Amino acid sequence: GKVHWLARARDAYRVALSLAPDLAEAHLGLGRSYTLGGEDVREGVASLESAHRLLPANLEIRLALAKAYAETEGRDEAKDLLARVAAFSHPGPRLDEALELLEQLEAAEAKPARGTDSPQRSP
Repeated sequence: GKVHWLARARDAYRVALSLAPDLAEAHLGLGRSYTLGGEDVREGVASLESAHRLLPANLEIRLALAKAYAETEGRDEAKDLLARVAAFSHPGPRLDEALELLEQLEAAEAKPARGTDSPQRSP
């Protein structure tokens, strides 16, 4: 099943990284493997950050890292990365995805906290 496939993929990425620690694509793959449904995204953030350090201009890596940050309370970092993806992307799916996630993050910030949107009424 999925768990077996993910474990094998992670093992392969780790072997690749043991042979070539500066292989950004392997860091990206390992990090992304934790962004699949039901996984703890925080486990993949360090790998995605490593990929970004190695290839800071790579828009695919920026987008993957931004998505991971958005899911792990790193909203400011996510917004910064998404803005850079949007600024440097050509029209297409990557740009659409970046703009949609940026819009979702900004909408979430604009919502007042539950219970604070109206003044307290006294009986």
